[in-house]
Amino acid sequence: MSVGKRVRRDGTVSWYIQYPVNGKRTTEIVPGATTERQARLYEAKRLAEIKQANFWNMGFDPHITFEQWAKQYLEIKEAQGRRTISHIREVVSRLTDYFGNKPLCKITKSDADRYVSWRRKGKTRCGEKMMKESTVNRDIAQLKNLFEEAVRNGKIPSNPAKYTEFLDENNVRKRVIAPEEFDRLVKFAADHIKGPLLVAYYTGMRRGEILNLTWDRVDMKRRMIILDPPNTKTNRKRLVPMNEILVRLFMELSKVRPIDHKNVFTYKGKRMETLYSAFESACKKAGIEDFHFHDLRHCFNTRARKAGIHDHVIMAITGHTTLEMFERYDTVDEEDILKAAEILEEKCSENAAQENENG
Repeated sequence: MSVGKRVRRDGTVSWYIQYPVNGKRTTEIVPGATTERQARLYEAKRLAEIKQANFWNMGFDPHITFEQWAKQYLEIKEAQGRRTISHIREVVSRLTDYFGNKPLCKITKSDADRYVSWRRKGKTRCGEKMMKESTVNRDIAQLKNLFEEAVRNGKIPSNPAKYTEFLDENNVRKRVIAPEEFDRLVKFAADHIKGPLLVAYYTGMRRGEILNLTWDRVDMKRRMIILDPPNTKTNRKRLVPMNEILVRLFMELSKVRPIDHKNVFTYKGKRMETLYSAFESACKKAGIEDFHFHDLRHCFNTRARKAGIHDHVIMAITGHTTLEMFERYDTVDEEDILKAAEILEEKCSENAAQENENG
């Protein structure tokens, strides 16, 4: 909230206060105020009324707890048909464990900031001591959205996490495995994740795009996976080509496909929602360390670039919208450097020979 003064042309003075209502800034003239002190007192009274959810009978609920709103929030996200609902549930469950039954209207920016600090010190899936900045930032984004949805639904007057700052990320990974390592990974992987592994490695598709893939988007005649805007992270249509390995994969899957199931990849008769534990187990059995499922996207980009495919064509396949982001997924390794040295040496030799001829 803030207090201000206006001086009219005739010299008279009026005082006003500003405060957020449903996410929008509202300005109110303070009746009868002639001094800043009177305006401040009026401001304090109005702030107390807002906190008690009595201002303008707006219906703010001073008794609803974080846990109660979290359940309603998940219902809203499910109704919106969010593709990442399993991830949203996971984060909201973690937020609920932290904020519990605290009244939603009593949660402050300091509380949100303390959650960030607590989350930062949590252990990762791999047992690392400090959570990665990018992981914590996904929680912050979810917390902000949860409160923003509460504002839109008239549960609280403003978003306490609105000004909670995101952490600086240093999450550029350059992990690429050799073809023989990937073959070993597939060999030791559980049957239900072999398909997703092959699709990720040979197309660069994102995990969510793979797990949400339905048969109506697999065009066997054109040997193409067609991703429509609602099914992509960037909300853009993509055509993803299939090589011979993937064509055989989809042909085999179609033979055992449940008639009443639209999803390509299933587990125990249901759409596959996660593969973290199975993937980690496969990596451990294959003796592959420090490798994430998303790194398969790096592998595709790097292999495609080495094969001589133009950057813009690779970006069209993978869905990268900027060269800056694409370059984060393209790894220059020792092989590239040695090849560059050979090319430079050949070029220097050619130039020297040309100079001798021109003698």
